[in-house]
Parts: sequence; C-alpha cells; structure tokens
Amino acid sequence: NGNRETLFNVVGQPLKFPEGSPASFAAKDLIRGLLVKDPQKRLGCKRGATEIKQHPFFESVNWALIRSSLPPEIPKPIDLTVFNHPPKTSTPSNDKQGATDSA
Repeated sequence: NGNRETLFNVVGQPLKFPEGSPASFAAKDLIRGLLVKDPQKRLGCKRGATEIKQHPFFESVNWALIRSSLPPEIPKPIDLTVFNHPPKTSTPSNDKQGATDSA
C-alpha cells in the first residue's frame, strides 16, 4: 500500500536529493536539518525558531521587517468552468445503422 511505502521511505531511508537538483547548498542543508530523524538533533530543537531563522538559507531575510514587507503578487485564478462539461459521446444508433447497410 502507498502509505506503508511512504512511511518506510521517510523512516527507513536516508534523505537523497535528485541528481542535478537546482537547490542551493544552503537550501539542501536547511532541509537536511529539518528532516533529521532524531528529534533531539533536528534543526530548531535547541533554540526553536531562532535557530532556524539563523540558518544561512535565511541570511538575506530581515526578520524584524518581515511583517511589513509586501508579499509577492499572487496571480488571479484561471476560470476553468469552461472545462467542466462532460465529454460528448457518439450515439449508438448511428453506429448500428452503418453496420446493417452492408448486409
């Protein structure tokens, strides 16, 4: 079952990044730190959010001003209602008519 396989991978397998991953060293290091299997050794365990905020990945973030920063623009959702119509099916009576004409 998919859930068991996922649990096995999370608990029993070492963390691997895909070959050629575009993530920076700092990003990978942050992810590794957050996903340490032993909670006592996990990033943030000792000093909480402060420890995480001080990670090199966040070196360009001014945490004191973060709440006054403008968030990135979020694009408007695309109207997908035009795609909600069921697909058209062929009529069986048309198919039968063609088959009986050749007899």
